Amino acid sequence: MLLRRLRQLEQAFGIGEGQAVGLEQLESLLCCSRRNVSNILASLQEQGWIRWNGAVGRGRQSELWVLMGGDAALDDWVARLVAAGDLQQAARLAAETTQPERVSRQINHFFEQQQQTVRSLGGLLISDFPVPHTIDPVETYLRNELYITENVYDTLLDYNLAAGCIMPALAHYWEVDPLRPALRFRLRPDVRFHHGEAMTVAAACASLTRMLTTPGPLQRIYQQVVAVSAIGQHWIEVRLRQHNPLLIYAFCGIHGAIMAEQGIRLASGALARFGTGPFRVRQSDKSHMALERFPDYYREKPLVERVELWYAMPDLPSGASRMSFTSTAPSVEPHASRVTNRLDGFFSLGFRVRPDARISATDLGRLYDYLHQVRWQYGIEPVVDSAYARAAAPTQPADVCACPRLSGTLVVAEPHWHYPRLAHIAGWIRERIEETGLTLVDFPIENYNELDQVRASADLMLVSELLDPPPLYGYYEWLTSAVCMQFAHDECWLDEEHGRLLAAFGQTLDEGEILSRMQEVERRWHGEKSLLHLFGITEELHLDRAVRGATIDPSGFCSLRRIWLSDSDE
Repeated sequence: MLLRRLRQLEQAFGIGEGQAVGLEQLESLLCCSRRNVSNILASLQEQGWIRWNGAVGRGRQSELWVLMGGDAALDDWVARLVAAGDLQQAARLAAETTQPERVSRQINHFFEQQQQTVRSLGGLLISDFPVPHTIDPVETYLRNELYITENVYDTLLDYNLAAGCIMPALAHYWEVDPLRPALRFRLRPDVRFHHGEAMTVAAACASLTRMLTTPGPLQRIYQQVVAVSAIGQHWIEVRLRQHNPLLIYAFCGIHGAIMAEQGIRLASGALARFGTGPFRVRQSDKSHMALERFPDYYREKPLVERVELWYAMPDLPSGASRMSFTSTAPSVEPHASRVTNRLDGFFSLGFRVRPDARISATDLGRLYDYLHQVRWQYGIEPVVDSAYARAAAPTQPADVCACPRLSGTLVVAEPHWHYPRLAHIAGWIRERIEETGLTLVDFPIENYNELDQVRASADLMLVSELLDPPPLYGYYEWLTSAVCMQFAHDECWLDEEHGRLLAAFGQTLDEGEILSRMQEVERRWHGEKSLLHLFGITEELHLDRAVRGATIDPSGFCSLRRIWLSDSDE
C-alpha cells in the first residue's frame, strides 16, 4: 500500500527535487481524504522515503521531496525486514508488489549468506519448514512438529528397526511383571535435561503422569495405565488395568517422550519443555527455529553443531541451493541429492452422517463407492486397502468406473497441506468430487485435539497418517487414535471399539490372532462406509551436495543426529 502511494508521488513529482504542493492537490492525486493524506505522508516520511514540510494555514503551499523511487524503496524495505529476521513479512511483500522477483532475490541472497554462516559453525540450514505451533510430543499430531520433537526429546526405550527389537534409551533396563499387569523401568543415572538439571525418577514420573492426563493422539492408549510411581531412586513402575502385549511399544514412541516441567516459549506462545535429546531449542522467533547440539547428551552425539529451520514462505519459490523440507523435484538443482523412502503411511477419508447435513446419507454412500473405484485412476501413489503396513495390495476392479450424479452440499474438513505431494492428492480428490455435481464447502482443521466442531460441521475429512514401528503396534495405535475415525464417530463409540480390542488381547498373546482381531475391526469400518483408504505415501527429502547421511524412517522422521556435512573437496 505504501509503495503504491510512493510510486504515485514519484510519477507526479520525480525524485530528489523539492516541490511546492498543496494538500488539495495531494487529495486529488491520492484519491483520499485530507486526513488520510496526512497519515500517508507521515508513514512515508517515517520510512525515510520522502521529506515533507507541511505549511501552516489554509491555502499555503507545503514542500515535498521524494527521496527514493519505488524500486529502491522496495529494496530498502525488504532489506530492513530481512536484517530484523522478519522474513515472513518480507515474503508477504512479494504478493503486494508488481515485482515479486526483487523480493525473492533479496531473500534468496539472505539465505545464501545465512547458509554460509551456519555452515562455518558446523551447522545445517533447512528452508521451507512448516511453522510449528507446538513441539510438545504429548499433544501434537502434525508431522512437521513431530520432526522437531524426535530430535529434541528421548523416550524410555527405542525400537531398533534393523534388528526388529526394543533397545535401551533413557531406561537401560525394563521388565514386564509376570504376576500382575505392570511394567518397570530402571533409569540411566547420567542423563540431564537441556537446562542442566538431572533427570530424576521424580521428574520422569511427573512427565509420564502428565502424558496420561493431557489430551493428545494416544490418550486412549494411556487410559490403560492406572498409575505411575517411583520405586527408590532408580526405578519407575507403570501399573496397568490389564495385560496388553503391545503396550510396551508406547514407551518407544515419541509421544511418550520424557520432559521437564520448565521450558522456553516458542514464537506461538506454546511452552517448549526442556528435553534430554541430542538437540536443544536455542532460539525461536516468527521466522525460524534454531536447534543446537546438546553437549551433555548421554548417547552418541550428533555430527552437526546447529540446525536452523526457516519457515515456509508461500509467496516465494523454494531456493534451489538449500536443503528443503517440502520442496518438489523441479525446484532442486540437477546435481542435488535426493533421499526417497517408502513410508508406512497412507492417505484416507473419513465419512460422517450428520442429522443436519445438506447431503443425503444415500448420496454420501454413493460418493464413497465412487471414490473407492476411481482412486485407481490417480496413478501416482499406490492404492491401499488397509492401514497395516504388511497388508496385501488390493486388486484393481475390472468394472468401468462411472461418475454418479449427486446433489447437495458437501462440507470437507482438511488441514493446510504443507507437503506438495499431499496437497496434490487432496486437489485430485476434490476434482473427482466436484465431477459428481456436489457443491464443496471448506472447513479448515486448525487443531486435531479439538474435533467437536469439525464433527458437528463437516461430512468428509481428508487426512494423512503415519504408523509407528513395529507394524503390529503401529496398527494398534492407529486403530485407537485414527483421526478420520475420531471424526466419523463419537468418543463413546471409539471407547467401545477399544474395549473390544482389549478384551481380545486378554484372550490371546498370539500375534497372528491379535492381528486378525484388529483387521476385523478395520474391515467393519470399511463395511460401514465410515473409512476409506486411498493411497500409500512416499516421502522425498531434497538435499544439497554437502549434506550426507540423511535417511527417513518408516514413521516419516529424518533424524538430524545421523546427518553429516561433507568437505568442499568431497
